[in-house]
Order: sequence, then C-alpha cells, then structure tokens
Amino acid sequence: MFNFYICFIPKAAHILAPIAQFLEGHTNKKKSRSSVCKSFEQLKWNENAEKAFLAAKNAIAEATLLRHPISGAQWSLWVDTSDVAIGGTLSQLSQGK
Repeated sequence: MFNFYICFIPKAAHILAPIAQFLEGHTNKKKSRSSVCKSFEQLKWNENAEKAFLAAKNAIAEATLLRHPISGAQWSLWVDTSDVAIGGTLSQLSQGK
C-alpha cells in the first residue's frame, strides 16, 4: 500500500531507507535463491527497521486526504484482506484518471 501512495508521501525514500538496507541481499520466496548470497540467513527484525516501519505507517495515515471530494463523481472502495490484516481506500476518478 505504501508504494502505491509513495508519490503523495514527502521523503518516502528516506522513510523506507532503513527497511531497504535491512532487506538488502535477501530474496523474496517467489524469486530464485541461487543469485543471492544471503538467501539462507534468517532475517532478524531490528530497532532501525521498527522505527522505519512506524514512520511509514504514520506517514500514510497522515496522508489520508490527498484531494477534496468531487461532487457528483463516482466513488470506489478498494479493500484487501489476509488472515492477519485488512486495509482499504476510498477514492474517486478525476477526469477519467
């Protein structure tokens, strides 16, 4: 969700930099492990990653109103759920975009 709204969050790259450094050298389960040297090391969440995560969470919570509602425009509700979380956005199309 953060990456979708990254253009609306000031200094988003700075906020996520500690998490990017934390994940550097580790691979996603869906990708091949052969090209990553640290792929078998276990990730251990640290204080810098926690601070960056909380800063990202706060930044997106504070960016809730990106524009004022457009009278008469169609509303869209986007939701996403998993076994452990739920998220959603309420949005409108502006000039077909």
